[in-house]
Amino acid sequence: FSGSTGAANNYHEIRDLTVGGAQTSTTTLTSSHNPSVVGAAVTFTCTVSGSLGTPTGTVEIFDGATSLGTRTLNASGQATLTTSALTLGSHLMRCEYSGDATYGVSTGTMTQVVNQPAPAPPAPAEVPEASTLLLMGGGLGGAGIWLRYQWSRLKRRKQ
Repeated sequence: FSGSTGAANNYHEIRDLTVGGAQTSTTTLTSSHNPSVVGAAVTFTCTVSGSLGTPTGTVEIFDGATSLGTRTLNASGQATLTTSALTLGSHLMRCEYSGDATYGVSTGTMTQVVNQPAPAPPAPAEVPEASTLLLMGGGLGGAGIWLRYQWSRLKRRKQ
């Protein structure tokens, strides 16, 4: 800090600020189901990597500006978070790595699409137990032909 107590010369100076270590980290965020449906569980996996071994520390996962939680990276540099609270629409998901003694902060993003669940299929139509179909056909001299057909075959298929 450089400055004086006088208002005219009051200033702050920050030089070479590094949050975390000096090495670059890379953060990626993936989803177990994309698109998903309202009410379904979705697992987000945040993976942090670097050139000098596996990063350590924590990540925080966001849905827009809302934090869904903070998780500790495992030995593979991954952390997961599962939620079923996503609402209908597109969500900008973000994973922020806080850095460690070796690696600096980094962020990974993705868009999660949440759709309405598919409607339930309609109930099958009821088939009467025994229906009779009568067909009448005309012929020479007004002779009629009557046909009777039992629909029991359809009933057996339904069962």
